Amino acid sequence: MWTIFATLITPITLVTTILFAFFSARMIERIPKGILSIFGIISVLGLIIIVLGGLGSLARGEESVIPWRVFLDVSHNHGYLNGTYALANSIILFLWLFFVPGRLYSDHVRHKTNRLVLYPYVVNILIGLLLCSRDNIFYRLFL
Repeated sequence: MWTIFATLITPITLVTTILFAFFSARMIERIPKGILSIFGIISVLGLIIIVLGGLGSLARGEESVIPWRVFLDVSHNHGYLNGTYALANSIILFLWLFFVPGRLYSDHVRHKTNRLVLYPYVVNILIGLLLCSRDNIFYRLFL
């Protein structure tokens, strides 16, 4: 079950995350609708699993906040292929925690008002830092 998830959903989610992180929404609209909808559904499923699982493992202290440390730990215990998937999951998690939502909102505001705004990036980084620390209030409520 997890092998299917790792081999199919993780690469698609990584490609979609990189598209959202480094390309504008106008460029993404040029992708054919059928491909975009299939990748979108798979990516949302992958994001739910990766982000929630990653946040849980960060909260419990099972996973490092440094992606190459995650790769080294997992590849030492389970092999390089699993280490590569853990690295991809870590990159997806940290891009969504620190960069992608701020980028999407800033791109939306720039399209509407023709102004570049930087506060979404700052807010996104602050929220990402809060969620990456083990002793924050959200984890204390649920653990």
